Formats: sequence, structure tokens, C-alpha cells
Amino acid sequence: MEFLDITVVVVIGIAVIAWTCWSGIFKRRYREKYTLEGLSEERRKIVHEIPLCRRLPDDLKEKLYGKIAIFLHEKEFDGCDGQEITEEVRVTVAALACLLILNNETDFYPKLRTVVVHPHAYCADHQVLIGGQVVEEEDVVKLGESWGSGSLVLSWTDTLADARRQHGRHNVVLHEFAHQLDQLDGVANGTPTLASKEDYERWEQVMAQEFQKLQRKVKNREYHVIDEYGAENRVEFFAVVTESFFCSPAIVRETHPDMYRELAKYYKLDPQEWEAAEPAHAINTEPAA
Repeated sequence: MEFLDITVVVVIGIAVIAWTCWSGIFKRRYREKYTLEGLSEERRKIVHEIPLCRRLPDDLKEKLYGKIAIFLHEKEFDGCDGQEITEEVRVTVAALACLLILNNETDFYPKLRTVVVHPHAYCADHQVLIGGQVVEEEDVVKLGESWGSGSLVLSWTDTLADARRQHGRHNVVLHEFAHQLDQLDGVANGTPTLASKEDYERWEQVMAQEFQKLQRKVKNREYHVIDEYGAENRVEFFAVVTESFFCSPAIVRETHPDMYRELAKYYKLDPQEWEAAEPAHAINTEPAA
């Protein structure tokens, strides 16, 4: 009986290993297929309507097209409150989501299965905690949410407005997908998965200092480049500075050089280079902090 039990365990183990290897090979092959196929002309036109993507050099654009194709194949989209899921909706969200992982070999937001899209900002329950106990529940108007359980929620009106905006500090898709990256290791704490112990130490040193600086400026009502929502906590801070890094790279690099370097190292991208390639009259001239 014991021999039989051991045999069953061994067979199951071999089957699991074989399935893991086969599924990994299958995933790699179909991703290579979609990467080579890229996007149709119709989908490329939608991507071209997004200034953040239009600024990319040609080699990165082609890379982005391949990643968008994989994202669209692997993720489901659901419309709520009458929101129709069109090609524009799917490609716009996918393009901005894939911008964050353009040069990072992360596994295409592996915890995410479904993107839920509302036509406008929506109300969601918000629990107020005191001492670890729920003392109040209230409706809060939201533009987006990111859940570690497999779903991400977006307002299409705000997604489209942010996507088409030439300059600014806000982009709800970048914000929510930054949360997804933060949640990859199972803990949302404002620190994504980094390469080494030294990287974690340097990240903590720089980001803790920048977070405290933002909190101080918000409290004293001083001008600040980073949106004040980032002063809520370190989780929101990472999502907010990700928005600023991609949407206003020149001013972030000028006013927060250490933080800019950490974000550039993590994302393996330098958005300021793309912005610098634009005509001079298109560059944001917002005053420095």
C-alpha cells in the first residue's frame, strides 16, 4: 500500500512538471506568434492617437505593438452600465498598460484576468477602518481600481481623456496598472519587484525621502510637482509618481532627479528622451517646484 501511494505521488509529480513545461513552451510560442504578427493598421491608428505612445522611437513602437497584441489575446474586457467594449477601448487600455512593461520582462500582469470598464466615474463602497475595525461604509466616486484578485476597473471617459491629453500629470490607466505591478509579489507596499538587495535599499532610501517631502509640502500648502494624492500612503505614492514619470518626465527629472533615476532604472525607460524629441512649442513649460 505504501509503495502504491509513493508511486501515485511520483506519477502526479511527473505530470505536474510535464504540464508546467508544456504550458510554458506553449505560452512562449504563441506569444512569439502574436509578437511577430503585431497589430493591424486599424489598431495601430488607435495607438497613434495616444501622445505617450506616438512619441516612442520606431523600435520601441514595434515592440509595443507586439506586447499589445499579446495583452489583447490574454486579457478579457467587460463593460458595465452600458459601456460597449470597442476596439478603441481595448487597444487604448492595452497600449498604456503595455507601456509600463515595454522594457521589463514581467509576465504580462499574471494576476490580472479581466479589465472592467464603466462609461464614467462610478461609486464604490469604501470601508473606514479604525483600530483594524470597520466603523463606517460609504460610497466614494472612483475613476479606477486595481484588485489583486484578478480584476482592474476603469472609467472610460477618464481613460480616453487622459490617453489623448498631450501633457499633464494624470493617467488613470498608468496609475491602476502601476498598482498591479506593486501587487505582483503579493504585497502592495509601494515597492515593486526589484533585481537585487542593493536596488531595494536604494529604492527605499530615495522613495521614503521623496514621500516625506511630498507630505510636508502638502501639509504646508507649498507648490509640488507630484499630485497630492500621492501623499496618502506609499502605495498611492508609487502609482502617482509613475503617472508623473511618464506624463511629465522633464519636470520630474529636473525637480526630483534621484526619484527619476530610480523609476527609469525600474521601468528601463527614459520618457524624457521622447519628450525632448518633440517640437519646442509642444513641451510642457509648467514652473519647477
